[in-house]
Amino acid sequence: MKHFLKISSLALAILLVGCNLETVEQQQVLELDASHIDSFLIDHDEGDVQIRSSDSANMIEVEATFSAISSEEELAAAFLERNLTLSLENVDGVAMLKTSIKRIANESEEGDIHLEITVPAHLKVELKQNAGMLHIQGLQEELAVQHGTDSLVIEDVEANVTITDGAGSVQLMNVIGETRINNATGHTVVADSAGDIVITNGTGDVELEGFNGTVSVRSGAGHISINHVDGDVTIIESAQGNVEIENVTGEIVNFVE
Repeated sequence: MKHFLKISSLALAILLVGCNLETVEQQQVLELDASHIDSFLIDHDEGDVQIRSSDSANMIEVEATFSAISSEEELAAAFLERNLTLSLENVDGVAMLKTSIKRIANESEEGDIHLEITVPAHLKVELKQNAGMLHIQGLQEELAVQHGTDSLVIEDVEANVTITDGAGSVQLMNVIGETRINNATGHTVVADSAGDIVITNGTGDVELEGFNGTVSVRSGAGHISINHVDGDVTIIESAQGNVEIENVTGEIVNFVE
């Protein structure tokens, strides 16, 4: 089967100078026909990611910004050209996006690949991101995220959501569906959402404000604040930190007390 992939690139790099370091950036746009695709797998190395859905789109569109930093422009440009890669393809009916930043011992150059992605609303999305900010908005199918470090924001999603986060804040707003959050280190905030939610936080505060459904929380170290829940609330564990629960219509079970 022939798969249509459109690639365009700005050949002119952008040079930014400051603090005795020079940054070279290059933009690239990739498109993939998603008419016969129902799943989208993203394997991202380092750099910020924004994902938004479109009810009218039948293409996956990726706008990538490659960025490299070095003490000299030529070294940064060479590092970008040699070590930063991006691919988008249809593999047996699954869209696969992969980025890579190769690193060599004793190389002082640094690189990032920042992504702005537009996807059709019908696609299931599975994302692995090693480092960088992540912002996801408007998806309507199942979402699974494995995120390394930096902040994570998910909003306006009507789907089941699973999050595994290494370090950094996790914020969910207007998410409707079954939600599972495992945040090793960082502040977890859920607001104006609904469904059934299970939160496991290693270190960091948990704040839940405005939820319709059942809530379960397990926390290692950090405060737990829960307010305005139309449903049952269960505190499985809170090893260190205060627990504040207010305005809950259902049953409250607190195994910490």
